[in-house]
Amino acid sequence: MKAALALVALAACGFDPPPPLIDASPDAVEVDAADAPAPDATDAPDAADATPIDATDAPPIDAPDATDAPPIDAADATPIDAAVGPTVTASAIPLRVAVNDVVTVTFTIAGSPSTSVAWSIQAASGGGSFTPASGSVATNGAGVAILSTSYVAPALPGDLGHQLQLTAGATSTTPFETKVRALVAVGESTSFTDNAGLLVAADTLYGQAVTTPAGSVILMRVALISHGPGYSGRMALYTDVGGEPFALAASTAVEAISTGVKEFRLPQPVPLAATSTYWLFGDFTATAPIRRSPTSNVTTKFAPRATTAALADPFGGASTSGARKLNYYLLVAQ
Repeated sequence: MKAALALVALAACGFDPPPPLIDASPDAVEVDAADAPAPDATDAPDAADATPIDATDAPPIDAPDATDAPPIDAADATPIDAAVGPTVTASAIPLRVAVNDVVTVTFTIAGSPSTSVAWSIQAASGGGSFTPASGSVATNGAGVAILSTSYVAPALPGDLGHQLQLTAGATSTTPFETKVRALVAVGESTSFTDNAGLLVAADTLYGQAVTTPAGSVILMRVALISHGPGYSGRMALYTDVGGEPFALAASTAVEAISTGVKEFRLPQPVPLAATSTYWLFGDFTATAPIRRSPTSNVTTKFAPRATTAALADPFGGASTSGARKLNYYLLVAQ
């Protein structure tokens, strides 16, 4: 009874009731869903407000295009600091070379200015020789040099390949060819016995016609056969127009003539038309005992012309006569 009265008295004094029981586990904490703040729908992201990621607005990642990339061209690429050697820019090699003959070959070389260029020529096996076959030349202030050497042709004909090597810091090699031929006589090359008692007047172009063979014809030399020595002369070849000598095709210097065969070299081989008529003349410093046929006559043409004067081109007027064949002829290569 006393206990009941005590509880009533405590209630009347306004004391709070004791707290609910706490789980005896010291780590456990009970979270009351009623006490946790509820999420506010207004704070959540609104799909309508969000900015969409639009693939069309994003800058594209552009893969390298092979058509846009500059090609790496091995053929065009220039090595860094690559040395450039001297080169041959021109050459002067006779169109044909007679067997056993000696000719000059010349090369124009381009390189660095005022530089020594070493050179050497490797001749074809059995293809003759060069004298000298090696040496050096110096370029001028413009980087140009001229190289000349003598070529001794072999005894057998052929198209012969050689190589010129140039060195000045770097090396270059240039192939070139010599066309060696046995010469063919065209005209009256078989010696007559004598001059048939006839003499060609001094300072007079005096000649007869000759016809070239078929095929390629390169004039190398002109020749005559004399029955005596003691004079000088030159020879000239003219084209034919209507049976008359016309344009100057080739000529020689004035040279001494002795008894027998006299071959005149030309400054350079001269291409001639095949199966064509030309006029071959001699011009002498004194009366000339050119050997002649004892029996066969031909048409001859002549005109006054001092050996010290330039040859006329075109020929101009010529006189005509009939006389014995002269030992005049061409030496050609094919």
